[in-house]
Formats: sequence, C-alpha cells, structure tokens
Amino acid sequence: MVRREGEALVKAEELQNFIERATSQMEELKQREGGAYEREDEREEKLKFLASELDTKQKDADDKERQEASLRRDKDKILEEIDDVQRNIEEVHEEMEKLHELTDDM
Repeated sequence: MVRREGEALVKAEELQNFIERATSQMEELKQREGGAYEREDEREEKLKFLASELDTKQKDADDKERQEASLRRDKDKILEEIDDVQRNIEEVHEEMEKLHELTDDM
C-alpha cells in the first residue's frame, strides 16, 4: 500500500507539474492573442485611415479634373478670340491695301 501511495504522490506531482505548464502555456497564448488583437485593431485603424486618405485624394483628383476641363474650355475660347482678332487684322490690312492702291491710282 505504501508503494501505491508513493506512486500516487508521484503521479499527483506529475499532474501538478503538467497543470502548471499548461497554465503557463495558456497565459502565454492569452498574451499572444491579446497582442494579435491589438495588431488587428491597429491594422483596422490604418485601413480606415488609408480609406479616408484615398477618398480625399479621389475627391481632390476629381476637383482637379473639373478645373482642368474648365481651364481647357477657357483656353479654347481665348484661342478662338485670338483667331477672330487675327482675321479682323488681316481684313483691315486688306482694306488698307485697297485704299492705298486707290490713292496711288489717283
């Protein structure tokens, strides 16, 4: 019976050691899990921030495209006006030449 008690005590001690190691490993896993949750939260925050930045940049790009289109229309109008002025200048030159020829003929 003493032998069985000794074996039982050894078994109990082994089980106690096993439980302590398992508890320690569980604590380590909990710490790792907590760190993983923190990293996941950080990543989610970064994703939210980047999504917000992307949205802002997209809006800025859309605004710039509208501005560019408006400036292009303005440029086209100005070029048309320049062409009109140049045609008018040519017409005036032609009329002046005709008048000059008429005055030379006299």
